[in-house]
Amino acid sequence: MKAPFAVPSARRYALRQARVLGRSLAKPEEPLDFDGFATVDILVDQGAIVEIVSAGAADFGDAPGIAMSGRIVLPLFVDAHTHIDKGHIWRRKRNPVGDFPSALAAAIEDRSANWSAADVAARMEFSLRSAFAYGTTALRTHIDSVGAQTRISWPVFAEARERWRGRITLQAAPIFSIDFAHEQSHMADIEAMLDAHGTGILGAVTYMVPRLRGRRTTNGERRSTP
Repeated sequence: MKAPFAVPSARRYALRQARVLGRSLAKPEEPLDFDGFATVDILVDQGAIVEIVSAGAADFGDAPGIAMSGRIVLPLFVDAHTHIDKGHIWRRKRNPVGDFPSALAAAIEDRSANWSAADVAARMEFSLRSAFAYGTTALRTHIDSVGAQTRISWPVFAEARERWRGRITLQAAPIFSIDFAHEQSHMADIEAMLDAHGTGILGAVTYMVPRLRGRRTTNGERRSTP
């Protein structure tokens, strides 16, 4: 998709007649339109916003301008719930029914058949490129962590996190059925991967199962689940 305008190569430039959310302004007295936006001029210097004024209130010297013509300027996005390890499988594993159980079944079948390290890495990279192109600055993802997949996907995620450092901040949490929490070998894999590659977040899909209230971790410590 072609951008509607080109960003100047100059160190300083101005975004003219941009619309920004009124609540994000330091001066809330700026006149707002029906949707709560103010029309402003924004001065950018070395990639950072240094001044926001009412449209036409400053000339910003010789800084070249971009005519925003009322286009909206937003802060960078934080995407707090994603699954970048399981996205983009539609071409090879479709869900013609369109409901959640069918989607879950399709993902499980595709995981078993196709989720090598190279496959997971390629789909993660496409997800992150797409997120970055549309303004995402931080992203948290679940990582399917069942059976052999646990040790396949976590190193791939750790490599992606390092590769994207400085562009997108990445966090990840394992996802598995709470039934697996009672399996010592499973939890040993989870703990090993979080120690080596994780971000200190432990997660699971919880629902009522026998023995939900108490179990022993791999080191023998007893934990209670409310």
